[in-house]
Amino acid sequence: MAGGFPVFRLFAAASGSAVLVRFRMPDFSSNNADDEGHAHNQADRITGDLLDAMPSGCGPFTFIGALEGYPVGDILFDDTVTSAELWWAPTRYGSTWLVLGTSVDESSFWRLVNDDDDLNTLGAHRPAKRQRVTIIGTLAAQTN
Repeated sequence: MAGGFPVFRLFAAASGSAVLVRFRMPDFSSNNADDEGHAHNQADRITGDLLDAMPSGCGPFTFIGALEGYPVGDILFDDTVTSAELWWAPTRYGSTWLVLGTSVDESSFWRLVNDDDDLNTLGAHRPAKRQRVTIIGTLAAQTN
């Protein structure tokens, strides 16, 4: 079985603010493409439901990018946190695949990214962007 990993999807709101949607990827069989496709459809539904629950007037939302894995900064795993100063940068896999996290400044952000083997292999490039984001969703274990 695969899945269960954290997913972070970053969106720009019409107002210029940003929203970070977080959840755990639904479980799927890595040997079954249909099962994996179904899990990705569920992930899209989770994302849509969370964005739809935002107060009226927040949308429409424009997708900026995503990280499927572990960002830098433990604060993003605290489900009681509803906003944070977020750093993000595109990777060599395209502008919609991001490394992201929290840090006191950009040099600290890059140091943390470079020290993380998984994030470092994504080939993120400078400069990183920083913005206060609203955080919605939960990383608590999900039941199917």
